[in-house]
Amino acid sequence: MQLYHIYLKTYKRQMNFAPPVNSVAWVECESMPLQKPDWLEFAYRMSMEKARIKTKLNGKNLELSSPHLLIKRPGDIIEHPEPVVLESFWISYPKESVGVFQRAGVPENLSGCELCITPNFSSILREIHQTALHAMESGMCEQLDMLCFHLIQETMMNLRKKRDVRENSPVEKIAAYFRNNFAARTDLDQLLAAHGISRRSFFRRWKECYPMTPAQYVIHLKLNEACRLLAETEKTLAEITFVLNFQSTSYFCHLFHRKMGMTPLEFRKKNRLTSLREMA
Repeated sequence: MQLYHIYLKTYKRQMNFAPPVNSVAWVECESMPLQKPDWLEFAYRMSMEKARIKTKLNGKNLELSSPHLLIKRPGDIIEHPEPVVLESFWISYPKESVGVFQRAGVPENLSGCELCITPNFSSILREIHQTALHAMESGMCEQLDMLCFHLIQETMMNLRKKRDVRENSPVEKIAAYFRNNFAARTDLDQLLAAHGISRRSFFRRWKECYPMTPAQYVIHLKLNEACRLLAETEKTLAEITFVLNFQSTSYFCHLFHRKMGMTPLEFRKKNRLTSLREMA
């Protein structure tokens, strides 16, 4: 594939059927240690020398395997602690285009996602490459705008389909059950049987979706609710232990301190003081 980097920002369009592209590129280069874009960029990282790349976006860690999409928005701070050689296709737009893409269906909280390379995606990408090499010819720049927009639409639709499949999976249905019934005693074997999944398959698929075990997930949900009860109610530790079905008050306090770095009563005092300051 021939590499290219084409600037289209100053090219006057005769028609505007899609957001105008600032620049489009197919490059092989090392990831930049630090980047602060003043534009919107959809970076399709098709291959790289390592299995996964670690990226820090606005202070939050993001780890992705190839191929994947990284969305860079105006004002973002993107860091790569360990630079990696990438083969990337990217499309940049003026910063004013952020709202256009949000209205078109690009989630505001989406920064990166692993790609599903469908035949349709590959076909659009090939057409972009062919068109890009003739971008300065009459009508080709507008064609490139439409193709790039179409590629992003295809990416978002594939991502939505993937999420829909995941949301309808037994694992996600069981996770939803945990979220709605975390304080209840649960017979896991009975729950798995009701959703038609074996223990082995469940734990394997759960590990693919969540960074903690099911038991840890339930405890995480319980402790989040404990934080709310401590901050917003007058319930005693014994009452919270009973409501959330912990084994004992001492066990509850042990788990809470391990997660929050303070005792439940210290958390209550701190959050009550914060609330009073906000009211003042």
